Parts: sequence; structure tokens; C-alpha cells
Amino acid sequence: MLPGEPSGRLQLAADLQGQPGVGGDWSADLYFKGSGLDLTRLLNRRIPDAYRFQRGLGDLELWSHWEKGVMTQLEGTANWRKFSMSRTLDNGSEMRTLDFDHLGGSFHWRRQQSGWRIDLANLEVSRLGLSWPKTRFSLTNHRDNEGRQQFIAGSSFARLEDINAIAWLLPFTPPEYNQALLEILPHGDLHDLRFRFHETDGAPSWSASGRSQSILTRPYRGLPGSDNLAFSWWMDQNRGSLQLSSSDASLQFPGLFRAPLSIDNLSGRLDWQRLDNGDWSLESKKISAANHHVTTESRLRLLLPTSTGKSPFLDLQTDFHDGDGRAFSHYLPAGIMPTAVVEWLDRSVYGGHVPQGSALFRGALNEFPFKVKPGGRFEVYFAVEGAALDYQEGWPKLEELTANVRFLNSRMDAWLISGRILDSRIRSLQCEIDDLVKGDKIELRGEAWARSATTSGCCATHR
Repeated sequence: MLPGEPSGRLQLAADLQGQPGVGGDWSADLYFKGSGLDLTRLLNRRIPDAYRFQRGLGDLELWSHWEKGVMTQLEGTANWRKFSMSRTLDNGSEMRTLDFDHLGGSFHWRRQQSGWRIDLANLEVSRLGLSWPKTRFSLTNHRDNEGRQQFIAGSSFARLEDINAIAWLLPFTPPEYNQALLEILPHGDLHDLRFRFHETDGAPSWSASGRSQSILTRPYRGLPGSDNLAFSWWMDQNRGSLQLSSSDASLQFPGLFRAPLSIDNLSGRLDWQRLDNGDWSLESKKISAANHHVTTESRLRLLLPTSTGKSPFLDLQTDFHDGDGRAFSHYLPAGIMPTAVVEWLDRSVYGGHVPQGSALFRGALNEFPFKVKPGGRFEVYFAVEGAALDYQEGWPKLEELTANVRFLNSRMDAWLISGRILDSRIRSLQCEIDDLVKGDKIELRGEAWARSATTSGCCATHR
């Protein structure tokens, strides 16, 4: 039994051959078993000064083999409970802490030529009330001919928020990576992970791959937030690729749409790379998305500058079909439209079916709407059938409308092919709003046919 509080128990056995401490010509097999061990007392003097165990109890059972005074194998089981580990930054200004409810499993470490390898089996991790499935993990370390470190790792499972919490404690994690994590706050499950790391004379070289499920992120620098995304991926320090395959997901575009956009099915490939000037380029030749409102197919290219003073630049083309006009308000970019215009569109436009349409966005995100700073282009063009327009309170509604509609930068035009107003059939009608941002008046000009007469001219003007 160990002295002090809390107490623990130790058992030690050894089979020695030769004389330890006299040269290196000895070998041994050692057995160690401990229960209820205080990790702060056991390990704090054996780890780098910047790291400290703040609390925790552990049970260990170890077997080791030594040849010529050097340990060549170590295997056993470990279970740590309610422990906390911290790291103090180099300047002493901040202490970062990592808490676990439980960490346990079996392991096998062995020395290899110019390095070592460790394999974990039945790894159990519990943190913040969430537990991992039993996991397999492997890590290999060796040095190249110039003495630079190389790591190769693989894991059958990892939880993204736990990996990010661990990375937060590592000394070689770039500050910009930690800052991005704080803003994105990614959550989700990772499967079939592979990772390589190689020290170089300059920045480290690394690559990683895996599958991700139930990914949740906050919006970040022009990228939308997400919920329940699933995809496979590969990346290194300069480029990467992502294959989307998601169901029942959603995307959030704060400052643009009023609510998350639900997606029943999402598929496609995204590729990104670092450009010669240090900026990043994100590109997809085809992304397909569908929900109970609409089906879309898009291609995009997004430039993400590293300079904080520059805006992301988006080039997006989308084709859509089978749209439900009853959801029109849900897809209005209300965040960049005047409140009065949004309220009018919410109240006035409803119903109908959109057989097909297309959308284009090309320009810097901070210059939208582009009429303020010419140079970009935003255009949406679609056909609609069976819609209704209640354009002015107290005036008769336009119903059973078939029309073509176009949004061009901050302007809206609609050309009605057919419809009905009271008992009159509409032969032709044009609806226009010159500037949605300024809240310009809506103008209707057209011609209607009644049983007794044909009427033409301006039907209404509404601000």
C-alpha cells in the first residue's frame, strides 16, 4: 500500500539476468500492477514541466522486457478515472486544461529500428458525458537519416471535439489553427483515420484522411455552418478533397437566410488548395442537393484570402427544378434586403410550382448587393406556374399565374404569361422593382381580357 492520501496499492515482480547498473549487459522481464494510483503523485515529476495532472486515479497492469539494459517491449492495461491534465503556455500567460471522465484499454509498445510503435486495443474514452465505441489505435515513430521525426498514426474512431481539445494542449499546433477551432467549434464522429507527420527544414509536412459523420460546425469566413454532414476526406498542408454523402443535414448562412436550409440528400466533391500567394481556393464541379422544396445542382469556386482586410470571392452557378412555391419566403436572402421589401414579399407571393430555374453569383461577398459597387453579378431566373400575387392590400389578387421571374443584382422583374384577376384573364403583365435594397416601388403594366372588353395600361403602382 502506498503512503499518503489517496492511498494505492502496488505489486512488483522481476526476473533479472545479469547485473543491472553495471554496464548494459543484462536483461529482464518485469511485472507491475497498481490500483487506485494518484496520477498527480505518480507522473507529474516524470513529464515535461509545462504539463501537469491536476487530478485523477488510475489502475495499471504492465509487463516489460529488457535487452542489454534497454526496454524493448511494454504491454498491459490501463484505466484512468476522473482525471485532468493541463499545459501552461511558454509565456506563462495561460493554462489550458483537458478533462476526461474515463480513459482505458490495453496497449503494446515495442522498440523498432530508429524508433518505436504502440498499438492500443479496446480503447474506451469518456468525456463530457459522451463515450466512444471501443476503438483501435496505432502510432509509429522513427527518425529519418537526418534525425528528423516522423509519425504515422491510425485510429478506427475518434470524436472530433475530443481531438480538438487534445490539439489545444499540444505545443506544435499552429496558433491560427487554434483560433479557427474556437470560431468553428466542430463536433462529430471520425472513422478510419490515417495521419502522417514529418519534420522538415521548414514547415512540417503532414497528411490525413478519414470518414466523418454527424458533423456540426459554426459559419466561418464565408463558409456556411453545418449540421449532420457526412463525408470522406483527404488533406495535407497544401491541398485536400472532400466527398459529400449526407442525409437529413442542414446549412446555416447567417446574415443571408433567416433559418437553416434543410437538405434531405447532399452529394458531390469539394477540392481545395493553397495558392502561390498564400490564399486558399475551394472548388467543386458538381454538388447535388435536394429537399422536399427543391432539387439543385451547383458548381462553385470560392477564394479565401489570408489577409483579414480582403473579402472572400464566390463564383457560384446553380440549376434547380421541382420547386415548391409555398416555400418561397424561406429562400429569400432576407439578411441583405430591406425589411419592408421582405415583409411585402412574404405577404404578397405564395403558392405555385417552379419547374426549373438557375442562379448565378459572382463577386466579392462584402460587395453584395452589387449595384452599390459594380463589378459583381447576382442573377436568379426561374419559371413559375400556378402562383398568386397579392400585390396591394385592397386590390384584387393576381391568381393562377404562369410567369418568368428574374432577380438581377438588386432589381426584380417578372413577365406574366397568363393568369387571372377577378373574372378577367391576363394576357400579358410585367412586374418590376428597380432596386430591392432601396425599397423602390413595384410597378405593374399589362393587359387583361374580360368578356365584355379588353383593358390595358398600368394596373397598379406600389411602394
